[in-house]
Amino acid sequence: MGVSRFLMAVAVTGAVAASTSASASAEEQCLLGSKYPVNSVEPYRTNANTGGYGDGYQPVLRGADIKVPAQPGLTAEWLDRQLEGQVAAGICQFGLPAVSVEVLPMGENFVVRVMNDNYRIGTHDERPGKEILRRANELPH
Repeated sequence: MGVSRFLMAVAVTGAVAASTSASASAEEQCLLGSKYPVNSVEPYRTNANTGGYGDGYQPVLRGADIKVPAQPGLTAEWLDRQLEGQVAAGICQFGLPAVSVEVLPMGENFVVRVMNDNYRIGTHDERPGKEILRRANELPH
């Protein structure tokens, strides 16, 4: 009887620990749209070579620029580190396995640039950029 009570106690403890762990991770939210409000989302484009001679470039959608208002004490460096960690941990989801984040100060705002890490230079595939932009537009405004 003592062994079965011990096993039952271990099982209950494990279930409580798993439940607590799941609720802690469920409570953690992406900082964008929760702690830091999103003012606007715009497409982020770069120029890709069209393969011709001369100035053969065309704009290609690579991701999203997410505008967040500056707040007292908030720095671009700190926000960048926090968001990179959240993206790596899967807390901030942008629909691709390889996404990079760059935070740029822009006057009274920060622009959080989210882009696909795996695009090949010169490629014109906009599908990854469209997915990032779609997910960015789903952030609470």
